[in-house]
Order: sequence, then C-alpha cells, then structure tokens
Amino acid sequence: MTRKLPKNSERLWVNKMRAREIYDIINEKVSFSKQCDWDNSGILVACENKEVKKILTCTDITSEVSKYAVENDVDLVISHHPVIFKGLKTLDNKNPAVRLSNYGISAICCHTNVDRAEYGLNEYLCDMLGFDKVDGEVLGYDGGDSFGIICKADKVYTAEELAEKVKNTLGCDALRFCNTDNSIKKIGICTGSGGDFVDSAMSRGCDALITGDVKHNHFIDAYNYGFTLIDAGHYHTEKIFTSYMKELLENAGVTAEIHTLETKPYEVI
Repeated sequence: MTRKLPKNSERLWVNKMRAREIYDIINEKVSFSKQCDWDNSGILVACENKEVKKILTCTDITSEVSKYAVENDVDLVISHHPVIFKGLKTLDNKNPAVRLSNYGISAICCHTNVDRAEYGLNEYLCDMLGFDKVDGEVLGYDGGDSFGIICKADKVYTAEELAEKVKNTLGCDALRFCNTDNSIKKIGICTGSGGDFVDSAMSRGCDALITGDVKHNHFIDAYNYGFTLIDAGHYHTEKIFTSYMKELLENAGVTAEIHTLETKPYEVI
C-alpha cells in the first residue's frame, strides 16, 4: 500500500548534513511545535558540527542502542521516545544520552509531535492495516491536545478476526482483546497508550479501539458495553516508528545511510 508520507521534490541534501539540518527536515513534516507541554521532543543530544553520514532510527535509545551506535559509527540516532525525559541528577556512561554525547553522536527524539501529526504513527498504522482514515475526526483529547484517529475498515470484521489481523501486522508475540459479538467497521487507533480513550471511542460510534497499555478497568468497561478493545502493546504499536521515520527521511531526499534497530525491553514466555 502506498503510504501517505509526502515526498519533498524541492529539497535534496547533497552537501554535508548536520543534525540541525535533519531536525529541520523532520520539523517540516511533523512539526515539533505540536508536541505536548509535558513532552521533551527535539535535539536532546547536540553534536551539531559533526557531519551526519549514518543515521539510526529506533523506538527507544536503550543502552543496547547506544552501544550499537558507538560500535557502528553512527552519527545521529533518531528515536520516538525521549532519551532524556526527567531531569538528570547524575551523569554516568551507563546513561545512553551521556554515552552518545561522549562519542559525539547526536540524538533527535520525535515523540508526541509524531503522535499528533497529520501523517503520524496512527495514520501509518491505519495504512498498514489497509484501512482508510476518516478525515476531520480525532479519537479524543488529553489536556486539550488531540490524540488518535478514526478509521473505516476494508470490510466488516469480527473481534477475533480484527485481533488476528493486528497481531500479524505488528508481529506481536501475543495480544489481549475483548472477544465481543459485535460487527466491526469503524475503528479507533491510538498507538502507544490509549486505554483512556475507550469512552471517547464508543461515544464517537467506533466499534473497536486498537491501542496499547490497557488497564484492567478499561477492559471491564469495554466488556460491559460489548465494545471490542484490542491491546497490542505499547512497544508493538510504536515500533513502526523506525520504518516511518526512515521513509520520511528518504522521501525528503536525505542522502545519509539510514538504518533501523529495535530492542524489545521484555520477553514473553
């Protein structure tokens, strides 16, 4: 399926690139001004005078990712989740941000600006599933910020059929869902953590909600109302950031070598 990430035919970076130039490219597509007030997106590790020849995209900058970046001569890491979120009281080489800085590797983090972008992760997942976004509708609001999208499925699904499709599309080890009897056509999507939008999804006429980090009380509410709630996990619904960002940069004409790396921070037995 053709993704909706726009190509930029006017800008082709053929000269030496710096982290700030990559930031500007991303900012044109998914403006950092869209991030929530509590977020910390942007250039979080600045080694801006270094030429960027190799870029690594990931969901989280873990210790394993920072080690990989150092050992593979990466110049810039672009992640979804901020490598610095809370204030740092101690700086040591076990901290991924400190390690990157020590080795002259920049980091750009694109969190809620990508979540809330017109062509962000939610619509990217909608496309991956083969669904169509309902224009002009959002799933809900949190602190005044809009989150999530509403889609129309390519056919009518049962709860089990939709859960199986989501599992296969995202490569989940397993997922949790309410196995209701309702027919599913209109679907809410909120990558990451969107259990709080169950009521909002139902009030907007959705038959199902696909998200992650669903709490027990959210499942109880969905079960009581016969609403299909699918928890595919925070990791699996957002690991698609790596391919999303790689495609965004390539469509914008970035000439650096772009790699992707995923490190799931848990195992399932």
